[in-house]
Amino acid sequence: MVQSRLVRMNANFQEVGTIPLRTTFFKAGNIYKQGMIDELVRGMATLPGKKISDSVTPDLSQSLFPNPKTPQFGHDLVSLNIQRGRDHGINGYMEWRKLCKLPTANSFEALKKLNVMPSQVVDKLKSVYESVADIDLYPAGLSENRSADGLVGKTFSCILAEQFGRLRTGDRFWYENDLPLPSRLTNEQLKAIRQTSMASIICSTTTNLKAIQPRVFETITQLGNKRVDCSSIPGLDLQPWRRA
Repeated sequence: MVQSRLVRMNANFQEVGTIPLRTTFFKAGNIYKQGMIDELVRGMATLPGKKISDSVTPDLSQSLFPNPKTPQFGHDLVSLNIQRGRDHGINGYMEWRKLCKLPTANSFEALKKLNVMPSQVVDKLKSVYESVADIDLYPAGLSENRSADGLVGKTFSCILAEQFGRLRTGDRFWYENDLPLPSRLTNEQLKAIRQTSMASIICSTTTNLKAIQPRVFETITQLGNKRVDCSSIPGLDLQPWRRA
């Protein structure tokens, strides 16, 4: 899903330039240029997301953190992620499917029959792993067929849901948690927070961005999501925080 370039757009939402992703790692200088944040936000809000695939942009797989002396070469994020999993003792792909109560396989032919990923991907995995028990979670999880209502397969869906559920319920500072003490926010304050949108946050925190679509994670071609003036997008209602 990662774009290989960051698009800049002016106040009329016309493209005025791009920044290659590979030139931005650990280099935040661009955002200090006059108007750059607004231009980048307009670009991100306008361009459609890339289609999901098990391919990774070369900016991450070949040019991550390039050496200034040899900018054509860099690290490989996929290799790093696989190695991180091994360093931390992460269980193999089949063990995670078992933990998620999903069907498992004890051979590559059996994995093909599960129909959880394209058969040609299974062949590629077979060429580098001696056994299905050895398959690393990260490459196999990326290669799974996407769930009908999601961007990842069933194994990653299971892990993400479990992880974020634990992060939320285990964080005693999460504003909606009432355990073990009542929330410090009133029902009216919670209602105001829930009604706040990303569009209103962008409008409130950027300098010269005057218009944006109400649902910023969707393109303006979506029904009822035309670009509107920021003044028409409701901001956070601070009235519930006023002292009586």
